[in-house]
Amino acid sequence: MPELITHSCAALVVWNFFLKRLPVLLVVIGTLLPDLCSRPFTILFAHSEMRTFFPVFHEPIPITLICFLLSRLFIPSKRNEAWLALCLGAYVHEGLDLLQKAVAESYYPLFPFSMWSPRWGILHSEATLPYLPLIILVTWGLLSVARRSNRNA
Repeated sequence: MPELITHSCAALVVWNFFLKRLPVLLVVIGTLLPDLCSRPFTILFAHSEMRTFFPVFHEPIPITLICFLLSRLFIPSKRNEAWLALCLGAYVHEGLDLLQKAVAESYYPLFPFSMWSPRWGILHSEATLPYLPLIILVTWGLLSVARRSNRNA
């Protein structure tokens, strides 16, 4: 859960400062998609051979396809915007995952073309837990300052 919150906060900051024309809710949903498309099924099928199938939905190429399919649910004039917003959130998630230490090789950004598994190993996913209130406050503060400066401009 803390990982999903920190990913969402990072996506909000990226959205606010770079791509404000995209729908913020879709950016946040995109941030959650990689984990929502893989983790529940990995847990549900923990004692089955199926547990190795679902983690691929966490990788960039499959999640891009999932974002594309979800964007097709929108009216035709909003589909490209929805796809970009979902992808922005998903790519922020993937970028933050690159920073994490992994117990095993479990991140394959070039799947299905390569099983190369890079990790920068800067922090564990649970390392943000004690700082979660601070992360939320800083995100809220950055968004408030940006909103105020936009009003004055």
